Amino acid sequence: MGGSVVYFEGTDNQLWAINADGSDQHNLGNNTTASMPFADDGVVYFRGTDDQLWAINADGTDQRNLGGNSTASTPFAHDGVVYFQGTDNQLWAINANGSGQHNLGGNSTASTPFAHNGVVYFQGTDNQLWAINADGSNQHNLGNNTTASMPFAADGVVYFRGTDDQLWAINADGTDQRNLGGNSTASTPFAHDGVVYFQGTDNQLWAIDANGTDQHNLGGNTTKSAPFAADGVVYFQGMDDKLWAINADGSGQRNLGGNTTLATPFATA
Repeated sequence: MGGSVVYFEGTDNQLWAINADGSDQHNLGNNTTASMPFADDGVVYFRGTDDQLWAINADGTDQRNLGGNSTASTPFAHDGVVYFQGTDNQLWAINANGSGQHNLGGNSTASTPFAHNGVVYFQGTDNQLWAINADGSNQHNLGNNTTASMPFAADGVVYFRGTDDQLWAINADGTDQRNLGGNSTASTPFAHDGVVYFQGTDNQLWAIDANGTDQHNLGGNTTKSAPFAADGVVYFQGMDDKLWAINADGSGQRNLGGNTTLATPFATA
C-alpha cells in the first residue's frame, strides 16, 4: 500500500485500515479496538475491547499480546519502545520486541503517554504535567503545570490542555509558556507542519499557527475528539461520528470511505 494509511475504531468497534485515497479498506486482523490505534515502523498497536495490549504488523501478520499486558488507553510507540497506561494506571515501557519491560520512573499515569526526542511526557494520576527522559532520568513537573489529557510535543514545544481547559504551549525546556491564541480546548491538541489543530470547548475544529497567528475554523467543521494530521491532511471524528478528511488548506473535504468512527483516527505519514 502506498501513501498514508488511516487506522480507526469504527462505531462497530472494529479496527479498520484504509488508504488515505479511500482504497483498500479492511478490518485489520479481524480485530476490535476500544480506542484510537497507533502505528509505528510498520506495526499497529492497539487496545483491544478485551483491554489487552495488541501489536500486529500492518500487513495483518504476526499478531501478539505484547508482553502479556493490558492497557487502559491508546499505546504510544517511539524509537522502538512502546509506552502505555496499564489497567493498573502504571506508566509502562516495553521494547517493541517484547523485552525490557519496566515501570518508567515508578510513575502512574491517567492517560496515554507521549514521547518526543527522547523525553516522555504524561499526565500523572495527580494531573501534573510530567516530563522524564526515556532512560528514567531527569523527571520534572514541566512549568509546574497540570493537564487534563495527553500532552503533545512537536518542534521543541509541548502543547497541552490545562485542567483549566486552556490551550497551553510551553517550550520543552520550560520557558515561554503561553495560552495559545487565548484559546480553550476540550481534548489533546495536535501539531503538524507548524500548525496546531484542536477541538475547542465550542466543539469547533480550530487551526492556529504555532506562533499564535492565523486562527481559523477549518472548513467550518465541528469535531467530537482530538483531530489528527499527516501529509497535509487533517482527519477527525465529526459530531455526526463520520470519519472526515480535509486538506490543511480547507479544500477537498470528504467522508473517508463513507465510514464512521468512535475516536480520533490515526494516519501514517
